[in-house]
Amino acid sequence: MTEETKKIVLDESENYARVTSEELFNKIKEFEGLRLKAYLCPGGVWTIGYGHTEGVLKGDRISEQQAEEWLREDIMRFETEVLKLKVCKYQGQLDALVDFAFNCGIKALKESTLLRHIKSKMPREVVAREFRKWCYAGKKRVKGLMTRRMWEISRFYDNECTIEEIKEMLNKKEEKDDE
Repeated sequence: MTEETKKIVLDESENYARVTSEELFNKIKEFEGLRLKAYLCPGGVWTIGYGHTEGVLKGDRISEQQAEEWLREDIMRFETEVLKLKVCKYQGQLDALVDFAFNCGIKALKESTLLRHIKSKMPREVVAREFRKWCYAGKKRVKGLMTRRMWEISRFYDNECTIEEIKEMLNKKEEKDDE
């Protein structure tokens, strides 16, 4: 692990990470893709830009600059909500949970077993399994969501483990469960 990945970003008064990274901004852009014309997402919500949904109407169009501005605003909104949970001591944890909330919703995060396990300081394998449960649309596993959850797991643990190591760890657990 490099010194950069070990870097802790703490709020001096509370010992919690407090600002999401530029890495997260770029990752959300990558995960969401840019759409300059409003579209109906699989969840039936009008969406535009990089996953922006607030106030979007059928037929809306925006510029790339507007999409980036809205993405920064959306990230800040989710960041504020995730910070209230007081579970993110490290940069990677904050980035991972803000991305999760951006994608699944803050309510989903707040009510999730994932958050309960994080608060209970459960082992990495247990927390990773909970992230991975959020890879489905309906009852179908979606490759893009799996990729996103794997990034979140890796980021949550500040890149302590690679995506390949996470896959191996999760596969071993599934094999034990099948026995």
